[in-house]
Amino acid sequence: MRLDDLHPAIVRVGIAAVVTVLFAGAVAVGMVRGEGRPDVARVRVDGSALIDHADGTSETVTGTRDLRVGDEVQVQRGSISVETRDGSTLEGRTGRGSTAATRLRFDPDIELLAGDLLVVTETGTFINSNGNVLRIDETGETAARLHRSLAFAVALYRGAAVIDSAGQRRPVRALREMEVTVLGQPPLEPRPMRVDPSDPWDERFLGAALQLGTELAGYSRTYSASLRTDQGRTAVFYETLLPPLGRQDDFDDDLLRSVGPARPQGDLLVGAAIAMLGRYGNFPSRWHGVFDFYDAGAGWGLVALDQGVSDGPLRDIVRSAVDHTPFPFTPNTPEIAEGTTTTSVPGSPGTTTPGTPSTTPPTTTPTTQPPVTIPPIPPDPQQTVGSLVDTLGQLLGGLLGPSSVLAVPPGRPGSAAPGTQP
Repeated sequence: MRLDDLHPAIVRVGIAAVVTVLFAGAVAVGMVRGEGRPDVARVRVDGSALIDHADGTSETVTGTRDLRVGDEVQVQRGSISVETRDGSTLEGRTGRGSTAATRLRFDPDIELLAGDLLVVTETGTFINSNGNVLRIDETGETAARLHRSLAFAVALYRGAAVIDSAGQRRPVRALREMEVTVLGQPPLEPRPMRVDPSDPWDERFLGAALQLGTELAGYSRTYSASLRTDQGRTAVFYETLLPPLGRQDDFDDDLLRSVGPARPQGDLLVGAAIAMLGRYGNFPSRWHGVFDFYDAGAGWGLVALDQGVSDGPLRDIVRSAVDHTPFPFTPNTPEIAEGTTTTSVPGSPGTTTPGTPSTTPPTTTPTTQPPVTIPPIPPDPQQTVGSLVDTLGQLLGGLLGPSSVLAVPPGRPGSAAPGTQP
């Protein structure tokens, strides 16, 4: 059959299909080889950045510029924000301390060559870095901080991701990080995210948690210092301070001791409050999750965020518990029997009778007295006891002065009112 024997419409459709296929193939070849340099991303530069092109040319840019296959971008001053084809946003910055400035390659996959990179996505993406790949597949906002120097590290602010290091895959979820120092040998488990309050990215995503953590740590230290080490060691104690704990059937002395019999009471109070307000899992799992994460190095603010606890209610309930604790004694005073109370004045020496306020006598300038000479007992055996008493009375009177009174306070048994004879 000859071509001219076909229906003209069929011929036109066939020719159009062939042209479309050939055009698509040319575009694909151009992307791989860098020919035609199709755009793969757009960068907005706040400061200045150096772009090295695949053809060997370089240029320093500011403002907004399209990036193409084979381009490398390095921050020189300030920061950059890159919008990728999959809708993700990448941020880079100048070096901080020993960390180099951000450098990226688009080939066409995105590779982190050096420095820090912030990745924010709602649709998923992946970033390569010297054979290590960060894969984000989940929908919903995920935010990750990447770092490349001699090692490759990923820390998750939100969401979840997977690190693939030469085929070894490790999941990482929010508020945790993983560092790969040897390709193909990632750690078995991530660790709590290390947070730097001076890092603008950490402040942006975790500022409220950092502030809450500082406050809760202060409450914990103060509370622990206000109790004896043997107090606050029963479930009933914390149920009194946090009444909703009484509705948790699994909260008992065994669960309390399971996180350490000598753990500071302030940590127990804060941890119990977070577990009580937590949103994920049953109470025992929340309880152990709180203290496991804290013991691994997370601050109280990250622990609360990990349990889905809002900072306002948590702050209020901990403050209320501290304010309503019947402290048995104040710091720096000797321990007394549990259940008794004392009132002390800061700086007053000694101890006080339980329940009786202690007072500090007015400070006076000491008077220098002449050396005291106690007269010897006269050899005369007929000297009366009365004359000896008179002698001692004169001596004591001279030492104490005319204003001193040595007497048992009125009203005590065995005392006599002033001016009366016993």
